[in-house]
Amino acid sequence: MNGYIGFKMRDSDGKNLGVSAHRLQAYQKFGETIYQTGTVVRHLDGDPKNNSIDNISIGTMRDNILDRPANERLEHALHATSFWRKYDKDEVRKFHEESGSYQKTMDHFGISSKGTLHHILKK
Repeated sequence: MNGYIGFKMRDSDGKNLGVSAHRLQAYQKFGETIYQTGTVVRHLDGDPKNNSIDNISIGTMRDNILDRPANERLEHALHATSFWRKYDKDEVRKFHEESGSYQKTMDHFGISSKGTLHHILKK
């Protein structure tokens, strides 16, 4: 579960549901507030496995990002932008418009992630 502690349970129809421990803890602490648009559950110490009640809070994605130390935020940003900076955005967009295919565009430019291609096309 992406580094988070979780478990599966079945609903009344027998369907398996994934439950994240941090979201369950946040629900117990904050109730329905965790479902408001733009609200995320935060681990205040940055450890996704520390689900103690004092370590769980809610806030915005910006709050969540700012929970990281400044050097980690910079490292993450540089890593994320390194994937799309190495491509000529106009060339990628033109090829994609002509081919009409994410997969062909990814293969042509050696882009391994649909998310990276989407970012190049939309930003």
